[in-house]
Amino acid sequence: MSIPAIEGITVPYLSAIQGNTVTMTAAGFKAGDKVKIEAVAGEEYSAEADVANVTAQNATFELPAAASRDRSYKLTVLRGGAKQAEAFLHPDDQFVAIPYHLGYYLTGEDEVVPTDPSMRANEEGVTRRGYMPGKIVDYNEETKEFRVWKKDAALAGFTAATLDLTYATGVTSIKPLTDLYGPLTSVNRVYVANSSIESLDMTQFPNATLLHAWGDAGSGLNKIASINFGTYTDDEHACKVTQMYLSSQSLTGTIDLRNCIALNELKLDGNQLEGINLGTANGDSSDKDRMLVVYSISAKNNKLKEIDISNCGRLRQLWLDGNKIERARLLNNALGEGYNSQRPDSWFPYMYILKNKEDFTITWATAAEAEGRERHIDVEHYWYRNLSPSNKGENGEKPGYDKWVNNSPVIQALKDGFTVTDWSYALEGYDGGGVKIKHTHTSIDDLCPAEQDAE
Repeated sequence: MSIPAIEGITVPYLSAIQGNTVTMTAAGFKAGDKVKIEAVAGEEYSAEADVANVTAQNATFELPAAASRDRSYKLTVLRGGAKQAEAFLHPDDQFVAIPYHLGYYLTGEDEVVPTDPSMRANEEGVTRRGYMPGKIVDYNEETKEFRVWKKDAALAGFTAATLDLTYATGVTSIKPLTDLYGPLTSVNRVYVANSSIESLDMTQFPNATLLHAWGDAGSGLNKIASINFGTYTDDEHACKVTQMYLSSQSLTGTIDLRNCIALNELKLDGNQLEGINLGTANGDSSDKDRMLVVYSISAKNNKLKEIDISNCGRLRQLWLDGNKIERARLLNNALGEGYNSQRPDSWFPYMYILKNKEDFTITWATAAEAEGRERHIDVEHYWYRNLSPSNKGENGEKPGYDKWVNNSPVIQALKDGFTVTDWSYALEGYDGGGVKIKHTHTSIDDLCPAEQDAE
């Protein structure tokens, strides 16, 4: 292998050069050498210039007038057409220093980056990189930092559809990326499993539809404690995440999901959450077009005492094991066009999570655990239809609730001393059309309501 005759070329920033003469400092230049000049970001640009004014310490070349001062160039010194050395000519000293563990994902696939076992991108040890086209980063071996020039980054853009920081244990923040690019609009999928990230701002991923974060047991890599999903202004600017897995993290307090109006699958198992705020679809609860579409919610093994799941028109699965639920509101979940197979043109289908006990599991607080606080459940009309003794079995036997009632978590709560308010919604064209009617039950014997109060 031939050893290049020129090593360690240094050049000034373009902003410091007077005129078009660029001085390259290094020993070994010879008369007749040429410099190939290639833009590293943005529109393609390539030219050649003759090396001149050769001394023992440096040489010069003339930057073509067509070359912009607002971009970086790769300089390749050629002798007889053969590469002797290379250097990079940057526009200024305005760059963002990105820590090694994060910058590792930004280098081109053909770049040489030091290996590090903490940088595994997945279980197979495959590292995903190559997000930045061209050579717009410099790696400093001593400081273990990547320097990304702002003007080059603006020209190159950030085009990754996936930001996969799985097992990138040295990554604590993605702020250097957003400092450089602003919101990462190209990212559709965000993986931060088994990372050291503690805070995540999802407003920086305005088009992401998937967020996965989990931590392996005993790894200590389950540090996400806060997530910002933004504040609702209109549907266009709402969070677009449809699938969200945030299991075995460090989430506490109440997670605010009111801006996540596209959410259809939610998993929050194994955190320390005391509340989940799904809102009421950010609009009138009677408006079927503004309902949340979430159909599956799992929040096992948290610290939930209350749960309010209203206006989630497709809710079909609800798992709340491992909490101590004292109060629950499960209202308006039957609304949503087309979910009743027997009445496809109606937006008044029934709530289905009671049909299969595997799809609705919950741990109710005992009277002792509630410490004297009222334990109460508000439920949908569907519950009453299937809990009432007036609802006959398939063969007309009395009662018809054996099919569901004996396994119903609501019945178990009633037996344990909960009160249950069952809301019905009379259809237009029937007596009391459009009026909400409640039936309050205090025991298993009170399922057939003695009172009906319109509100």
